[in-house]
Amino acid sequence: FSSQAFSEGFFIGTEMGVFHSSGKNTYENRATATIQNQSLPITLIRTHKGKDTIFNPSIKLGYIINELNRVYGLYSYNAKFDKDDAFFSMPLHKFALAYELTPQIYGNFRGVVGFNFGYATGKHQGKMYKETNTYAGNTGTATMNYQDFSKRNNGFFYGAKAGVLYELDSNSEIEFGFKAERILFKNKEQQVRADLVGNTAPAPAITIPAMTRNQPEFTNYGAYIGYSYKF
Repeated sequence: FSSQAFSEGFFIGTEMGVFHSSGKNTYENRATATIQNQSLPITLIRTHKGKDTIFNPSIKLGYIINELNRVYGLYSYNAKFDKDDAFFSMPLHKFALAYELTPQIYGNFRGVVGFNFGYATGKHQGKMYKETNTYAGNTGTATMNYQDFSKRNNGFFYGAKAGVLYELDSNSEIEFGFKAERILFKNKEQQVRADLVGNTAPAPAITIPAMTRNQPEFTNYGAYIGYSYKF
């Protein structure tokens, strides 16, 4: 039988998720320093990984087509990692189109199975790198400090959700369930300035031009709860 609370039309809603987030970022940094008349090419390529628990609030606006189908636009915000790690300390803004299938389970209870895809953007800061290099015939540890590294990464994401929806009345409904998403960013380059500090003589502290690029990606999953108002 059909739910008495069901109604077609436009709706607006909000959701709050608590996600387990896994981040991976591959950095490539290139610079050339001249020390004691010797040209020192420096190339650092590293992959960093990190994990944290983040909050994921979102807002959506869409249309209920019928009892089984609804579509909407979604804005979602991923809070940054709560760690002093610039590789992942980047809050994310996401804009998506979404579709949900909402079959009736019993009375005012409905299942929710949804999919979304869209655009993601975020900005973060660089941090210090340490690598062993050879200069002027001596081996020492050089610290690359990318003070000016500030990059906005753009990419895309896709995700899915599964849960249960309860229709409070003809205008209001609540839902809870599980979400998962994957966020991928483009590989971009940026010109920066780098401080090179040699911990072993004869390398002096100098500032040199450098090129850096990175390609972060995230996998998030966790529980969510939401509320929607139907017009």
